[in-house]
Amino acid sequence: AIYKDTSMHPRHKCDEQIETPFMIWNHLVGEYSTAKAQSRARRITREDQHKVMIHFTALLLHTCRGSVFSSDLASVLNIDGDRSQMYLRQLGCVLAPTKLGQSGRQAVLQLPLKLPSLGERKRPK
Repeated sequence: AIYKDTSMHPRHKCDEQIETPFMIWNHLVGEYSTAKAQSRARRITREDQHKVMIHFTALLLHTCRGSVFSSDLASVLNIDGDRSQMYLRQLGCVLAPTKLGQSGRQAVLQLPLKLPSLGERKRPK
């Protein structure tokens, strides 16, 4: 049996339905949410949502061997195509047009990664 110490992060009804092991639940809640001031309650901020999306996109790229259609990512995450392409670009993917009849663009992870240095960033005018 899994030790269920609810003193850290109380379980959500959705989590109870899928029976996530409590150690994993505690880690996920702690990693992808922000503590409210003066409270044990936690909330999910826009930054937390962005972090979850980036991690999920990286996991998807890993399982798909570095190549995925942006439209597939958008449908899985329930986001628009532009946002899915943004997440893929942030992880170092090159987006190529697809053949006729296919929606979205094919994202291919370019290895080794060539991330821009801080000096190369475009500054707003």
